[in-house]
Amino acid sequence: MILAMAKADDVLQQKVVCECIVAAITKCKKANKFILGGRDILQNLYYSKHDSIRIRALVGLCKLTIFENGLCSPTIKLFPYGATKKLSKICKRFLINPKKEKDMSKWAIKGLSYLTFDDDVKDELIEDQQAIRAMIELARSNTKTDDQSVLYAALTTLVNLCNAYVEQEHIPEMIELVMFAKRYFEGYNLFDRNAVGRRSVLAKAGVISALASLAEMDSQNCKELIARIFNMICCPREVREIVVQQGGPKALLLLALNGTDKGKKEASEALVLLGLNKHPKIAFPGQMMMENSATLLVLCDLAKVNGSMREHICKEGVFQKIEAFLNDEDNGLKCGSLTLINLLFLSHEVAVQYFEQDNSRVKHPMLLCKNANVLISLSAAIALMMVTEANKGACKQIYDSNFCLESLRFLLTSPYSEVQEKGILIVTNMIRSTKDVAAKLVRKGIMKLLTVLSKSDTAQNKVKDLAFLALEEAAERREERREAIIGRDKT
Repeated sequence: MILAMAKADDVLQQKVVCECIVAAITKCKKANKFILGGRDILQNLYYSKHDSIRIRALVGLCKLTIFENGLCSPTIKLFPYGATKKLSKICKRFLINPKKEKDMSKWAIKGLSYLTFDDDVKDELIEDQQAIRAMIELARSNTKTDDQSVLYAALTTLVNLCNAYVEQEHIPEMIELVMFAKRYFEGYNLFDRNAVGRRSVLAKAGVISALASLAEMDSQNCKELIARIFNMICCPREVREIVVQQGGPKALLLLALNGTDKGKKEASEALVLLGLNKHPKIAFPGQMMMENSATLLVLCDLAKVNGSMREHICKEGVFQKIEAFLNDEDNGLKCGSLTLINLLFLSHEVAVQYFEQDNSRVKHPMLLCKNANVLISLSAAIALMMVTEANKGACKQIYDSNFCLESLRFLLTSPYSEVQEKGILIVTNMIRSTKDVAAKLVRKGIMKLLTVLSKSDTAQNKVKDLAFLALEEAAERREERREAIIGRDKT
């Protein structure tokens, strides 16, 4: 039937033939015979006098290039070497057609979405600024149409240009295409050397503003592609300023809070890169500062993933950026920042690095321990508890601060048992750190407060138990110090 329709001198039937073949060759293993026969049909139809037939046949040929090595017989060659580059040039001609025929551009971008698995095609396309601009404009103009296939094809082409995927995690529709592309194209590499350069070119060509305008669309799959592209474009540091200037942060917040799980993860990672490249008030200017709480929530979700993710965030210098919020007047930003710090401290090495990078950092949570807002006070106490447990040097730095005793007394005398518990654990960590710090705490009356708590009729049982254990630690330290003095005297 297909053969008969292909030979019929009827434009509609020939269109149906082309589109049928394009649809049927999605799964190579189930369509080998159809692919072999389809090539000849498409090649004949490509020489039609009707452009609407030619472009559909061209897309079919582009799609066939991906499946060459997926055929049953490895000796069969569908196309000669270099055919992909020739096909891409034809697609670009249709894409930048001065007549701006919508149907032509639609099919041309579909063809490029298949051809851009080839690194050579990617490099040639990125050098054609006219084609890049046409592709970006095509994506913009198809956001509100019922046919999302054009937008999906344009986004897929951008994904390919940016290499915005990882080997084990492709969008479902493209998994099999990638598998065969890797077999067919010589030197195919998911992380080719020129990818970074292509990302910079796309950013400078205006792709950021286009992606930002697409972030509010309904299609979850398209949103995931947009997030992937954003994340890869944000990788080069020199490009991040362009992303900020063209509305990237706001778009990424939308994508991080609404989309597929993979898409939200990609958008969150891009937000991390933007937030760490500049001071938050620059990365998220003006009205965006009102949404920094949402940004911190995204970062918190990212920090919950695993230890590797937490270490990655820290390597990007996150502490220097979020500490600005600890002094902000907005209590929400303070709480969000402290929550993020505490999540990062779940990794022991991160807690150690926090103090080692700047030993004056303990003053921020020390001051916030006395905050009238119980959530801020508790979060600051948790941060101090974790850092004193991880780093003995931090214990000495805390004691040497001007407001150490005042902050510790505030925690121990808090009307909230959770705050008291964290205060006792901080003191316990300090007692365990060094004999010198333990002795100073004893002399300054902190032990008296612990004694009161351990015997209090109104204190929670857990508070009393922790206070008793802290006193035992202090007693052991005193005994060790006494024995050390006796030993020194004997000597």
